[in-house]
Amino acid sequence: TARQLAPVIALAALLAACGSTPRTEYFLLSAEAPPAAARAQPAIGIAELNVAEYLQRPEMVIMESANRLSLRDYHRWAEPLVDGVQRTVALNLGALLEPDGVRVRPWPREWSPQWLLRLNIARLDVRNDTVELVATWSLAHGSETRERSSRLARARTGTSADSAAADISALLLELSGQIASEVRAGSAGADDAPPQTQ
Repeated sequence: TARQLAPVIALAALLAACGSTPRTEYFLLSAEAPPAAARAQPAIGIAELNVAEYLQRPEMVIMESANRLSLRDYHRWAEPLVDGVQRTVALNLGALLEPDGVRVRPWPREWSPQWLLRLNIARLDVRNDTVELVATWSLAHGSETRERSSRLARARTGTSADSAAADISALLLELSGQIASEVRAGSAGADDAPPQTQ
């Protein structure tokens, strides 16, 4: 009878709905800096790296408007975003400057960097057509501290979550290039300073 078939139909509908649930996909940021020419470079310690609170979630965050964002439940970061940013910046700086000269705190007691980097990512916004990064950062060298800010943007290379991760990675490469250039300029024009112990 119809009454007897109702539970069966309901169960079939439920199973069909479960079967159509999208598969969760996981994404990583990538370091794309080409290796620099081999030459001695100062050691850099990444002493502090912060990412804005609204970005600290496993789902990808998409900006729908200036004041509204949405979460992509089935597009997730494979690692906490702050760890991904830190890893990517460290690898980029290592490629741009000196692979063995860039480390993240805590570093070995016997290793002392000439420069200390502190980086704060205030915005990292993925929109339908653009990606924007806003950051403040400082480089300490002996008694000198250089305070800088960066506002970087680029057009989206696609509409997929994979392209969003690639576009963010490209902005982090551009930011890493600015930091590396500041280190080179500061090292070329500065007297030898004692290693940082902060």
